[in-house]
Amino acid sequence: MPTMQKSVSVAANSTSSNVVADELHRFIPRGRPIRIACKAAATGIKSTVLQQAPIVQDQDIPFDAANTFPKMSDDVLTSFRSLGGELFVTHRNTTGAAIIVTTKVEWA
Repeated sequence: MPTMQKSVSVAANSTSSNVVADELHRFIPRGRPIRIACKAAATGIKSTVLQQAPIVQDQDIPFDAANTFPKMSDDVLTSFRSLGGELFVTHRNTTGAAIIVTTKVEWA
C-alpha cells in the first residue's frame, strides 16, 4: 500500500500549494481506495481534496498542540475511490500565524 506523509508550514492567511505535488505516488489509478488523514498544530486550518472533482472543500481538521502525526483511526479527513489521475491536497490557514500541518495519504 503506497503511503505519502508530509508536514508543511502554512503561512498566515494563505493557502498551501499541493501538499503531495512532489510525491511519487500522487497519480492514482481509477477505482483504488484512498484514505487521507490530516492534523494541524493549532486550530484554524481548512483542507481541500481534489481529484478531477472536489472531494472535500474547506473542511476543518483536528489539531494537536504536540504536533503528532495523524492516525488513520482518529484523524481521517476523507475516504473515497479514486477518480483517476493526480491527487491534490491543499490547506488554508485562517489565522494570523503560521501553522504546521501534517498530511498522510494511503491507497491500495
